[in-house]
Amino acid sequence: PPEHAQAGPTSPKISKSKQVILRRMYKRYLIADAPPILVVHLKRFQQTSKTYSVSFSGASGVKKVDEYVSFPEFLDIGPYLAPRREDYGLDEDGKVKVRHTDKEQRRCMYRLYAVVVHIGNMLGGHYIAYTALPPSHFATSPPSTPPVEPPTPGAASASGTEHGHGAKHQQSPPRQWAYISDTVVRLTTIEEVLKAKAYICMYERI
Repeated sequence: PPEHAQAGPTSPKISKSKQVILRRMYKRYLIADAPPILVVHLKRFQQTSKTYSVSFSGASGVKKVDEYVSFPEFLDIGPYLAPRREDYGLDEDGKVKVRHTDKEQRRCMYRLYAVVVHIGNMLGGHYIAYTALPPSHFATSPPSTPPVEPPTPGAASASGTEHGHGAKHQQSPPRQWAYISDTVVRLTTIEEVLKAKAYICMYERI
């Protein structure tokens, strides 16, 4: 006689490759070593379709992103630095112990010294630049803007950053700026620079 299967519920076996649990994932990039010069390159184009082509008659599938993006004169990248090994240790129970608090978080300040702006579309255009003049320029042409003080901890600055310069409340020397477009060169102010639709922002460590 044929063998009868044992009674009772049976569940199909699921392979390990299909045993997936979807979870939210976060990804971030941290800076290991702060460079003396920091160049921030903004992505100023957007792909609008899966395929795109560029010809003399026009560009399809891509468009230029021309919206204004605010950027500060003083930039603190301390929150984006990778942790240092010496900042951590083991306690008596063998657990990781942080040797500094959030208030003691190291700061790494930068100051804006040049901005590049692109005027045009995906097929072409024109570049203009803003650059800070060296201090020796002030000997013959006094600055039109007052001395600038970097933002203090916990206080928001006019340029849109909330990270401070540290415990030393020292005033930074004033800077005169220049607008450069081919042969057209004129003096300008930091206020005009911060209103530009930046394509590349260049910072120097202070």
